[in-house]
Amino acid sequence: MGKGSLFVVDTFLCSKALAVLSIATSLSGLVVFILGIWIYVKEGRVRSFVVEATSSNQVGVDLIEALGKLPIGLIVIGVVVFFCGIITCCTSQRKGRIFIPLNTILLSALFLGVLIISIILYVVPKLIRDNSTWQKSFELNVWVPSVKQDPSYVYQVEQEFSCAGFNDGNCATKCSTPPSTTYSSSYACYFNCPGLSSETNSTNFPEKQQASSFESAHEATGCFQAVIQELVSHSKDIIIGGGVVAGVLLCQIILSFYLFCCSCCGV
Repeated sequence: MGKGSLFVVDTFLCSKALAVLSIATSLSGLVVFILGIWIYVKEGRVRSFVVEATSSNQVGVDLIEALGKLPIGLIVIGVVVFFCGIITCCTSQRKGRIFIPLNTILLSALFLGVLIISIILYVVPKLIRDNSTWQKSFELNVWVPSVKQDPSYVYQVEQEFSCAGFNDGNCATKCSTPPSTTYSSSYACYFNCPGLSSETNSTNFPEKQQASSFESAHEATGCFQAVIQELVSHSKDIIIGGGVVAGVLLCQIILSFYLFCCSCCGV
């Protein structure tokens, strides 16, 4: 009798703890969803610029694709985590125990997904930073064409990250001489800075004068380094946040599996 009573009490406490964790998970999912929406709206143009790299066959496409689709990924993960928390809260009660096996499987898949995505977002910025081949490819195929086609947009990117040009020193005097060949390092350097480049004018680039002054003041810091540095600085927060969510999900999996075993034993 004593052992049976203790087992029932344990089951009761376990179901309540699982319900509390489920509510916390749902709230976490809601926060992630809102964060994804905010990034999607606020960083729309920057996101489009990054995703543009995935439209051509370049080295490093797989690396940048994860970052370009980050807001959408956060929105999807947030929705899944939110509803998974709600379902877990419902199945933690005695009448919903029949759904616990399926819920345990879903929680396990979600746990692995959050863990893998967190690791990817932690590693990707460092891989991009150390991939010189990808840097040159992105500079020649995305950054330089963007300067020529939409200098106002590139200037907005420079303002957003307080940088000038793609790499450090791209707006210096050494880059002001027209190159003798196309699509070379000198070509990229020459077209890197919309404000200081002689290829842009006030007709297609109304902010040219302001951009020229801005780039002269920030030419020591290239936009590639500025963006990557910001991503790297946030990568630790990403892995910590992902670890916390994964930890909560792991606790849910353990409690859910325990309740499943109790159901199988007729408790």
